[in-house]
Amino acid sequence: MRGRSFSLPGRSGWCLLALLALAALPARGQGFNTVNGRNHPELVWREAETPHFRIMYPAHLAGIEEEAAAVAEAAYAALSANLGVTFGPEPGDKPRIYLSDEDEIANGFATPIGAGYTAIWVHVNEAATAWTGREKWLRKVIAHELAHLFHYRAVRSSLGPFAFLFANPLPRFWTEGLAQYQTEQWDAFRGDRWLRTAVLDDRLAYDDGRSLWNGRLLYAVGHSQARFFATQYGDSTLARLLRHRRPVALGLARVHDFYAAFRSVTGHPYRAFYDAWRRHVNVYYNTLAARMETPDSLGTPLDGVPGQYVEAVVAAPDTARWAVLSVVSAERPVRRLTVVDR
Repeated sequence: MRGRSFSLPGRSGWCLLALLALAALPARGQGFNTVNGRNHPELVWREAETPHFRIMYPAHLAGIEEEAAAVAEAAYAALSANLGVTFGPEPGDKPRIYLSDEDEIANGFATPIGAGYTAIWVHVNEAATAWTGREKWLRKVIAHELAHLFHYRAVRSSLGPFAFLFANPLPRFWTEGLAQYQTEQWDAFRGDRWLRTAVLDDRLAYDDGRSLWNGRLLYAVGHSQARFFATQYGDSTLARLLRHRRPVALGLARVHDFYAAFRSVTGHPYRAFYDAWRRHVNVYYNTLAARMETPDSLGTPLDGVPGQYVEAVVAAPDTARWAVLSVVSAERPVRRLTVVDR
């Protein structure tokens, strides 16, 4: 669910990655080792089946499949109605949901391979509440990752991974923005704080490599644009956009291209929409800033606080010391926890 900033490969690169993923699928199994390279052959896996999903979980987590099933089926009902996409009922057409509590990772991911699958870490530490807010972790992450699977299914082509040679069906900002719009509310942590800062600093480019927080800005930009799109054109137009296909390979196949679909269903190129959205957020945030007093604390230098990027500062009960979570620099992105005197 969290974003990290990196450059996406070109169309030929996407195709190569997809083919490699298909070849490696039997060896990689659930794919939980994607994040840290660790494997856990000692786990005994079980499977539960719902009307629309297959849920895989370690034996020691028995019982969690019932919680996951309830969340997944509720998400299915909403996402299917919103996006016009269905799964099942044959087992081979049901996406798989893998659950694990190994390695203390608060994350999840989804892939379009086969019927689609998602791997989700559960029983995560308290840090996850920063992303979930009032929602339970399991509810938020399952719904978010399933939104990706619905998106993948909505835009897939008979060409499979070769569609990336002819089109760009899944711009990352739109993929993450759509998932958030469909399953989450606009909030401060995953949206407003990053977009507001970027607008006021006039640095809306999340792919310029200038900040370690570009990945979070990508999520915020995508979510904001998805909401602006729905406001301008309506949710029904959003579903029409996903269904759009254009002919390729001398008319032998049809693929979804986000930018061609955008122009076709709205009558305007994406760039015109982007310019309108940028004007909208600039007016909103600058008007908001003009009505607010600047607290003196914002102008106080954080002397003695280590690191270029400060993620959190918490005072000790006696206020004599501070615990600081920071990142050294963009060149040396090492996260450190330091205790400093006030």
